[in-house]
Amino acid sequence: MSGQGTREDLKLIVSLASIPYLLSLFYIFLAIVIPGKRDYQLGIIEILIWIFSLRILIIGVAKVQKISHVFASMNIAIPTIVITILYLILRY
Repeated sequence: MSGQGTREDLKLIVSLASIPYLLSLFYIFLAIVIPGKRDYQLGIIEILIWIFSLRILIIGVAKVQKISHVFASMNIAIPTIVITILYLILRY
């Protein structure tokens, strides 16, 4: 794949994709401060934030690298799979 983006552009995309996690921290803070039991809501919100962040990351990589969304997904998934496998091998 011949991507057109620079390292600085990709750093910007990763940092922008991390912004929804700040909202997650804010929600966790509110869940701690406001009494009541809402364990199931926290899990649902975390999943939605993860999906939204992944979507921002894929769209951003596709735009910066000027490639399709499928190649952008592969560009993100393949290193993640390799790192996960190495982690599991070294852990056990």
